[in-house]
Amino acid sequence: MCRFRLVRRALRLPPGQWTRWASLALVIVALPLTRFTPLTARFSGGVLAVALMALSCIGNRDRLAWWWGFLIPIDYVAGVPSGLLDAARYGAVIWMCLRFLPDLSEARRPIVVRLATLVAVVGTIRGLASVARTDRFGMMIAAVMVVGALTAPFVAWRVRTHRTILAGFLGGVLLSAVVSLMQGADIPTLQYGNQEGNRFPGLASSTMLITWHLAFALIVAVYFLSQRSEPRFHRILAAVTIPVGLAALVGNGAQGGLLGLACAALAMLAFGWRSITPKNLVRYGAPALGVVVVIGALVVAGHIKTPTIDGLRGVGGYRNETARWTVAEEGARKLAEHPLVGVGRTNFEDEFGLAPHFLPLEAGITAGVVPFAVAMYLLWCLARVILRGPVGRRPEAWLGLALCAAMFGNTLTETGGPFTGLPRFSMLLIAVIACQGERWPAIDGSDDEEAAAAPEQQESATR
Repeated sequence: MCRFRLVRRALRLPPGQWTRWASLALVIVALPLTRFTPLTARFSGGVLAVALMALSCIGNRDRLAWWWGFLIPIDYVAGVPSGLLDAARYGAVIWMCLRFLPDLSEARRPIVVRLATLVAVVGTIRGLASVARTDRFGMMIAAVMVVGALTAPFVAWRVRTHRTILAGFLGGVLLSAVVSLMQGADIPTLQYGNQEGNRFPGLASSTMLITWHLAFALIVAVYFLSQRSEPRFHRILAAVTIPVGLAALVGNGAQGGLLGLACAALAMLAFGWRSITPKNLVRYGAPALGVVVVIGALVVAGHIKTPTIDGLRGVGGYRNETARWTVAEEGARKLAEHPLVGVGRTNFEDEFGLAPHFLPLEAGITAGVVPFAVAMYLLWCLARVILRGPVGRRPEAWLGLALCAAMFGNTLTETGGPFTGLPRFSMLLIAVIACQGERWPAIDGSDDEEAAAAPEQQESATR
């Protein structure tokens, strides 16, 4: 009888609650078993997980935004086609457009249009040059950039989703960080690591990408913890993400995220140094120091690999950094030799083994000086947002400043940075309009009536 009572209680749960628990149970079971199950079982598990996500969103549009944010940092799961994850992401965006009305203020719309237009122009020129050379890889990168420029503004236009998307992003990064730590410990998990190279990308496409996911997630987590008005679930998720994310940050094998955190700290210090008091230093510094000490003790006691720190100490002779600097010099030289049409991305990579990890240079060697100049202007637009500081000084504006600064650091170490693809460009636009002073809707929805009344007030004022 007791068993039947439990079943009846489960059936009485709203669809969102029991599917959330079912999805969590599926992940917990899948983590240790994925290496020992056939590929068809993993694929079926991926389809089931996406289906459960979709089912949980019926009747709850906020959960739809949360799951979309959850999928942002997840690129690869062993045995699950990446096309399934892409289809889920783009399908969820269409669904969000149907469930949420655009609510971005008129004052912030021009910056979204400007950034999206510039990204689309860079991608289009690169695509045309790649088509002329029949460079398939170059065409694919250009297509991803253009598609991201066309779709990400639909997310940016719906400000009510932004807080929930960032919370979901924390959940996705937390899962990816756990997978990265399991890879480092050589424990069967959702994706394979590179044991020989000490590179543990979690569920991201590379360690170069997960390190930035971790940096962005840590910034968002600190924001949620600092705001007592945030939902308890967001704060608990943030509290778990910080120690796990820091451990994965020092253990994944790439150093870019540390640069992002340094850029964010520098921007916050530049605009907020007047607010620093001894009381605040003790209030926030003591817990931060405690977390670092605990993580350090766990790393030492558990003999956990720290390839990220090893790389900073020069283990390996800074091969990656030297190679990137050399290829940047070669990229500048090739652009100077072929300023009109460049040499083609694949041609350059075939000759030097690597493409420049800087968008303007990469665009220049692909298609010449025009996309190089447009990409430089694109970076300048992002720099201007940062130099202006947090407009209005609201909490979300400070979060936007920190994320924008970290993402600017990302542009210095990665080919496309935050400008390539729907998930990454959406995160950038969310950060930019928050830094520009866009007010997030109240958590309890108390401002819905004000928003609904605004058009009527405007119409009466016009009369």
